[in-house]
Amino acid sequence: VNPLAMDSSANRQGFYDNRLFGIFYTLNHAAYVSLILLLIGFFYILRTKKIWVRISLIIADFILLCHIILSGSRSALVSLIAASLFISWLLLRKKINIKGFFNTLLPILLAFVIAATSLLGTVVVKKGLAKIPALCEPFIKTEQEVPSDENVLHRDNLEEDQSNGRFDIWSDYLKLYKQVGIVGLSPGNYMPYIYENHQDMYIVDYIKEHYPDKYDSGFVYHVHNGYLMVYVSAGILGIILLAVFMVLCMGKVFVKIKEERYLSYLFIGAFVMVVVGAISAVFDEGLFFQNNPHTTIFWLSLGILMKEASSAKKKGIS
Repeated sequence: VNPLAMDSSANRQGFYDNRLFGIFYTLNHAAYVSLILLLIGFFYILRTKKIWVRISLIIADFILLCHIILSGSRSALVSLIAASLFISWLLLRKKINIKGFFNTLLPILLAFVIAATSLLGTVVVKKGLAKIPALCEPFIKTEQEVPSDENVLHRDNLEEDQSNGRFDIWSDYLKLYKQVGIVGLSPGNYMPYIYENHQDMYIVDYIKEHYPDKYDSGFVYHVHNGYLMVYVSAGILGIILLAVFMVLCMGKVFVKIKEERYLSYLFIGAFVMVVVGAISAVFDEGLFFQNNPHTTIFWLSLGILMKEASSAKKKGIS
């Protein structure tokens, strides 16, 4: 992909291993960028009064949804369902105004129904997308056998390990607690350190066996968890500071939501972007010590969210 980079190994592209990698270097980052653009498009659909703009955005959002599903990124799908849950809840709070206990409960119940419907919708779209290769077979000249509907998007590597190796990866990094210590191994040095000193670990041996080009470039399995990445890179001190920062941010947001029922679209949009980013960090190394579109949008959204959460209470603003 980039012969000048430290990692000069080949990268999976196109439709490969029953997943749509496309032309992107990192599949999960691409899926999350599609999810973020989909959410931005959704909020524009809510706000615009121009029919042609709304139709264009609906078409664009459907294409982005197809990319997320075809990428096979389960974390992006989890984030999508979580986004539908929070968006529904916060928007319904603005619309529903009845007396008593159901004023609080009804928006929550309806939000879960909408989230479940969204999940069902992704399943239906996935089944539809799986039929496309067979439908196109008569019009495409190829010597390769076209897989059946059931197999075209099926990932064999998840049958024995639903975590796709993450549990083993996380376990190896947690075993390094003595070396990590107070200040960690640094964002740029943890891989060379593990490569040189822990050749017997799964995170080294797996790359050596399955991706020899990456191994020859000095790479080991990355952390696959943004919060664990902070711990490994910045140690106990770093993860404590991150935890304090997160608690302070969540406290402001919680107070804002508790005190104001009529939250602005800007607040809801920024909040959902932050939720999506926070979920992504559970399954991948993004957000911290990274420089990519997904990370950029997250930190901009968090800045907007904190500004909105710190603003004075204004009743009745939509």
